[in-house]
Amino acid sequence: MTDPALSIEGVWVPWRLDIELKIASFNNPAFERALRRVTKPHKRRIATGDIDDEVLESLSKESVAKLLLLDWKNVQGEDGKDIPYSWEKALEFFNDERTKQLYRDVIAISRDHSLFMAQDEEDDRGN
Repeated sequence: MTDPALSIEGVWVPWRLDIELKIASFNNPAFERALRRVTKPHKRRIATGDIDDEVLESLSKESVAKLLLLDWKNVQGEDGKDIPYSWEKALEFFNDERTKQLYRDVIAISRDHSLFMAQDEEDDRGN
């Protein structure tokens, strides 16, 4: 079973190098509402498959930055200084050609249901 608190509050996940990301579940209610809101005007095109993946991606990036990628550790700029987390900075990374893979990785990680399992179920799997 999914732990509703973990789904919303997120879990820390190692990413690349020494970077850790705090990511909430793709299925958390706040993200689902936000995604419905931004895609509503495009509902017909989405249903018929007549919408480009890049358009869908651009529609969802702000919601992903605000509601799925919740924090990070050890993210540094080219000057070697730590970059504090903000959803605005995350969105900037999502839109930068050099760092846009972060967006796709956040989506993939957020869909890994095993990360958001209730502790009892996780303990049972270990036995």
